[in-house]
Amino acid sequence: MPLDLLANGVVAVLLVATIAVASVLYVRLGRVRKMKGEMEALIAQLATASEAAEASLRGFREMAESTGRDVEERVRTGQALREELTFLIDRASTIADRLTATPAPAQPRQQAAAAAAAPRASKLVQAIRPRAKAEAAPDAGIAYRTHEAEQALLRALESAR
Repeated sequence: MPLDLLANGVVAVLLVATIAVASVLYVRLGRVRKMKGEMEALIAQLATASEAAEASLRGFREMAESTGRDVEERVRTGQALREELTFLIDRASTIADRLTATPAPAQPRQQAAAAAAAPRASKLVQAIRPRAKAEAAPDAGIAYRTHEAEQALLRALESAR
């Protein structure tokens, strides 16, 4: 019998160890069940965030396409304007070249008008010159730059005399 008693003792020790392991597993399964709810909530939050991100990406794509179309339209308009301006510049250059190459003989009326305008131009130059010289000093700041145009006008009037 001692062998039977020894065998029963070993089985009893193994049963106690099994019960201990089972109780530890039960506690751990309880934690997993509790975490399952938290994990489901986390998955729901991730799904909501991914849907919002997808909606934002769709909005960004639409905005980028719209902006791209606007830019293309402006580029086309700019190219058309550039071509038109190039044409106008070429035509103006051609006309300017023709005007400078073949000076037209002055008509008697034009000569008389120029002769009549010369005294008025010289009076205008004399009236403007003192003011322009006084205001054209470098320390006058802004006035100096605004009167550069007046000085150019004076030079043009003097050369017309």
